[in-house]
Amino acid sequence: IQKTTELGVNAIVPVITERCIVKDTKKTKRWQKIAEEAAEQCGRAVIPEVHEPLEYRNALRVMSDESDCGLNGFIFWEEGGEPLKAVSVKAAGSPVHLFIGPEGGFAAEEVKLAEGHGLIRTTLGRRILRAETAAIVSTALVRFLMENSVS
Repeated sequence: IQKTTELGVNAIVPVITERCIVKDTKKTKRWQKIAEEAAEQCGRAVIPEVHEPLEYRNALRVMSDESDCGLNGFIFWEEGGEPLKAVSVKAAGSPVHLFIGPEGGFAAEEVKLAEGHGLIRTTLGRRILRAETAAIVSTALVRFLMENSVS
């Protein structure tokens, strides 16, 4: 939460997936405080909103309902997908959603469902990263692509 806030995310939505180990879903206030402190530390005027955890299917539905043409973004899957450098990021006014898997990774059905909602399946390479590391790396890479895309 701290590092992705520093990198400029606008919202964080914890998602409960098939392989997710739910320890405590009552940490939202604590997470929001972390986002507030990180935003202050890096001089951000906008503090990202940390949402209550959502079940995976519900998260896809809610985020799709907010968009007119499906989800704009990526689902990062350790079993592969389009190389991130080969895809274009649509940044014109619509949010870019990044789905990072839990410790056990996404189930194949979850990836298929995400693709059905418009997310692009991609990978962060051959190494299996911890979820918190994957969130930082994916956020930094997508921001770089958005800031350096040629229109």
